Amino acid sequence: MEDVGVDLKHVHIITTPNAEAARDAVSADDLEAFRERARMTERAIFRLINALVAPAEDELGEHLIDVAYAPFAIIESVEISAAWRGRALRLKPMVIIDDAHELHPTQLEDVDLWLRDREIKIARWMLTRIDSLNLEDFRRVLRDEETASPGTNPGRDRVRILLQDTDNRNRQAFRSIAEDVARRYLQPLAAFHRRGSFLSLKNLLNTARPPALSDTDLHILHSENARLIEENQLTSEKIEAMEETYPTDLTLDVKAAVTHIMLERELKRTPQRSLFGVPADVSSEEEQSKVQRHVVIGAELQMLHRFDRPFYFGFERLADAANENIEQFVTLASVLVDRLETQAIRGKPLALDARQQHKAVREQAVDLIAQWDYPYAPQVRKLVDFIGGRCQDLTLRPNAPLSDGANAYGILRSDLENLDPNDELARVLHYALAYQALVLVEPYECKGKTWALLELGGVAIIAKGLTHSRGGFVEGTLRQLKTAVGSAA
Repeated sequence: MEDVGVDLKHVHIITTPNAEAARDAVSADDLEAFRERARMTERAIFRLINALVAPAEDELGEHLIDVAYAPFAIIESVEISAAWRGRALRLKPMVIIDDAHELHPTQLEDVDLWLRDREIKIARWMLTRIDSLNLEDFRRVLRDEETASPGTNPGRDRVRILLQDTDNRNRQAFRSIAEDVARRYLQPLAAFHRRGSFLSLKNLLNTARPPALSDTDLHILHSENARLIEENQLTSEKIEAMEETYPTDLTLDVKAAVTHIMLERELKRTPQRSLFGVPADVSSEEEQSKVQRHVVIGAELQMLHRFDRPFYFGFERLADAANENIEQFVTLASVLVDRLETQAIRGKPLALDARQQHKAVREQAVDLIAQWDYPYAPQVRKLVDFIGGRCQDLTLRPNAPLSDGANAYGILRSDLENLDPNDELARVLHYALAYQALVLVEPYECKGKTWALLELGGVAIIAKGLTHSRGGFVEGTLRQLKTAVGSAA
């Protein structure tokens, strides 16, 4: 208040009724004494926690004998009289406790319970990272559930706010946010200012032309397709009818890769998304569109793994890899901005082709995973490798049964609920979720069962060469996950 020119003689501390003794204890009637009382308490605590040699437990009372201090229990508001600006103001104080995860779990629980006291009239805001919660509590937060503690009512005494919305994962909305963040990112960089025009990271990345397979690799695809056509005994008319359902803007290599998937499906009689056996004029437009959207991505991913054809380029795929997390987006985008800045300093065109973008982003993803240093990071890396390997196997099946593949590991939700919180796997999952190596999606209804999906985070998806599309998963068990974790060094 002094910083905005309020004279303290116009300020009064409003306390709860019938709290005269407590009011005297905190010197609420004298603002200078009130402030000095708080400073004295802070100094005593600071000396205690920063002592070179910690005092013995039985000596703590001597250090804290004069610092009994409980202002939260009696203060209701702070009033500035009308003498200041002609109108009386009553302000509601708010205490902010940042980095609460630095507390021991028992301390955090005690502080949380204390601040939920209904007798406290001031506003309270406590910030903590997710890794301060155990797996069971974290899942409860995601489901917006709360357990009742003695003297508290769930949903009444505390409101939980996730600073990252995990329920409404609207990628289109996040892309708009990421575009604005990228614009602010580029603005302060002098190398771009010298170009004399407004620069958009989205435009700079999206100017890259789609990559193309070499003639040798394309010949391999055409040869395989010719063999499959012969095995399927398909006429040229059927092949033409099939290819007419593809998007018109496909390059030759993508078209050949999509044809390869469709021919493999016919060979294996995969029913779920087959275009064969149904006349082209009978198939619904919705079904055809669905095949186009997912199968094309699946074909591109298969070419990535078979022929090292770039996949992760363009602004949209960069934004989708961020898991709706601004910090992760900036971390991934920084490597591309650095390369563009180098181009600007050297006076070269501000452009990165598809291969340059793909290579830079994948190397960044691999480096970020290698740098994980939080608790159980080695086990989390093993878990990511296991899930990523299983997803790759499914994605690279010649008939692409999930079209664009999988990026998640599904276990029965009942199995996850029965996982012992003290089990090592529970702690590994706890930190994997807290640091977004994995994303928990539950409940997920599929095949008449209720699943819990452990979806790979965006960084891991790039490192493993998988799709960003959601919903595709491989089925597994907790026992398999425990085996993967148990082999961690």
